[in-house]
Amino acid sequence: DSWTDIQGATNSTYTPSRTTAGVTQYRVVLTNHTCSESSNSNAATITVTVPSVCIAPTFDPEEGTYTGTQSVVLASETTGATVYYTMTTDGSEPATPTSGSTAYSSAISVTENTRIKAIAIKDGMQASSVVDAEYVSQCETPSISPAAGTYTGTKSVTITCATDDATIYYTTNGSTPDNTKTEYTGAFDVASNQTVKAIAIKSNMANSAIASAAYLIKCETPAISPAAGTHTGAQDVTITCATDGATIYYTTDGSTPDNTKTEYTGSFKVTNSKNRRSEERFSRNAET
Repeated sequence: DSWTDIQGATNSTYTPSRTTAGVTQYRVVLTNHTCSESSNSNAATITVTVPSVCIAPTFDPEEGTYTGTQSVVLASETTGATVYYTMTTDGSEPATPTSGSTAYSSAISVTENTRIKAIAIKDGMQASSVVDAEYVSQCETPSISPAAGTYTGTKSVTITCATDDATIYYTTNGSTPDNTKTEYTGAFDVASNQTVKAIAIKSNMANSAIASAAYLIKCETPAISPAAGTHTGAQDVTITCATDGATIYYTTDGSTPDNTKTEYTGSFKVTNSKNRRSEERFSRNAET
C-alpha cells in the first residue's frame, strides 16, 4: 500500500494540516524523547477519518466556439453540494470562486465571449477543485437573398444576420469582406455578373463565417415588333430590350445572331418573307 507521512504531531489527538482524498490510513511514527537518544518507535497503523472531497462541477455544453445564445448548465455529482461561480465577459480572468460568490441556481445565458470559474461546496466536506471554461460567441453567418444563381435582369440583393446589433460588411467583386469594406445599410442592385460576400461583426464576439453568393445576370430577351405572322405590305420592324446598356445584334436570314452580325441602331423595313432573329449583349464588360 502507499502511505502518506504526517509530521509534527505532539498530541494524542492530531488533525493533520493536509489530507489526501481517498486515504483513510496513515503511518504514524512516535518519537520517544525520554530516552537519552531519540529513537523512532515501530510504525503503528491507525484509522484516520478524512473529509470527503466534493466532485468538481461540470459545464454543459463544454467550452468552445458557438453561434447563437448558449444556456450553460453547471452541476456537481456530489449530492447536496452547492455550486458557486464567477464570470467575466471582458476577456479578463474571473476571480477564484468561494462560498461568497454567486450560487448557481439556473442555466447561465451566454451571448458573448464569456469565461466562467466554478467550485462545489458542502458542509462537512472539502471543497472541490476550481474548474473553468471559456466560451467564444460567434456571430451568425449572414444570409444573402436571393440565392446564388442565374437570373434575367437586375436583381435586388438583401443581406440579414440573426445576431442582434451585428454590423454587416460586404463586397461585390469576390474579395474577402472585413470592417474596412462597404457597410450594409439596405438592399442594393446587382445588374451584371457579380459575387457578393458578406461578414457579420460585433464587439466582444468572434466574426461570423463568410457568406457568398455568385450571380450570373442574363440580358432580357429582345422584343421584336410587329409580332411574327403574315402581313400585308412592307413592315417597319423595331427591336427593343429592357436591359439598360445592352447592344442588340440581329439577322434577317434565319441565322444565329452574335456580336459579329448587324448591330441594331433603329427600325428597318421588311419587304418580303424573311426570318428575323436577334440577340442582345452588354456593350460593357460582363464581368465588372
